[in-house]
Amino acid sequence: MNIRGFFNFILRRKSSKTIARERLRHVLIQDRAEASPHLLELLREELHGVISRYMVVDSQSSRVFLDQGEGAALLKATFTVKSFKRGRDEAS
Repeated sequence: MNIRGFFNFILRRKSSKTIARERLRHVLIQDRAEASPHLLELLREELHGVISRYMVVDSQSSRVFLDQGEGAALLKATFTVKSFKRGRDEAS
């Protein structure tokens, strides 16, 4: 193992090659599913609106993307939840 490999192992960082491969895979899946980046952005905004009724979420870190499942595309969404809203008044 070389020094770079050792530090990557210690820091558990993904290599730029791995990150690029994942991004390309996501682009190809989106293309096959005929989902444009604009459509995914609209989905992210709508999901954010719904989730925000019940939770305080960080809009800057939210992501919506397609992934490959067993014979189908999977819609995956990640939202950083800062806190849950309590009571009926906050959920309106």
